Formats: sequence, C-alpha cells, structure tokens
Amino acid sequence: MSSIFDRAELKASRALDRVHGETVTILAMKSGINVKAAPDTARPDSTVLVVFVEEVDGEHRRDARHGDRKLDDVGGSHWLTVDLRSLATPLLVGDHVFRHKTNHKYRAKAISPDGEGRLKVALQLLSSEALTTLTN
Repeated sequence: MSSIFDRAELKASRALDRVHGETVTILAMKSGINVKAAPDTARPDSTVLVVFVEEVDGEHRRDARHGDRKLDDVGGSHWLTVDLRSLATPLLVGDHVFRHKTNHKYRAKAISPDGEGRLKVALQLLSSEALTTLTN
C-alpha cells in the first residue's frame, strides 16, 4: 500500500506534466568510450511527457556587444524532468531525446533523481540546425 506522501507526490507530478508537459521521444542508445553511439535494440524507443527547461546564462548578456545575441545562447543549458513512473525502460546517459515541439535532438549527459519521484536530465544539444535557429 502506498503512503499518503507517495499519493501526493504522484498527484503533484501529474499536475506538473499536465500544465507544463510536452511530448518527447527517448531514443535508446548504446555507447561507450571510443565507440560511436548506436541504437540499443534491447530497449525500445518510448514517447513520454516531460517538462523541458532552457536556461540562459545571464553573465553573457551583460558582456555582449550591442546586437550580438549569440552569446546569450552559448552559455545556456537544457534539461528536462520526467516522472519515473512514466518510463517503460530506464533512461540512461547517452540516450537521445527528440523534442517534437522544436524538432531538436539532445543527448542525455547526466541523470539524477530529484527526490520527488522524477528524474532531472541534463542535455547536450546535438542538432546542428538548432544552432542556426538560436543565433537568428
């Protein structure tokens, strides 16, 4: 039987996904040191609801030349948070995340539990076309 805290955590997580969630596809990849990443056939790809966060490093904004918007985005970070209960297979470092809203692809570079039933996943931008979008 689940505790009152588990039930409250589940309700809060569902509300967060309902208000701020967007659909992404997690592409299971296997990779290693000095090995090119390849699809992991042992784990199926999955589509899940996540909360995607983009942060821009404010330090670069003050130092940028007038009209130079590139520096705003270079120092930015991308990460997402996903409910553990929504994952059919484990999300691993090296897996790719396809964001349907922007058609950008990311690589999971660090994964840590947030202590509230969700995972926080730090992302690395992989899509080269995304870089031109950010600088325009």
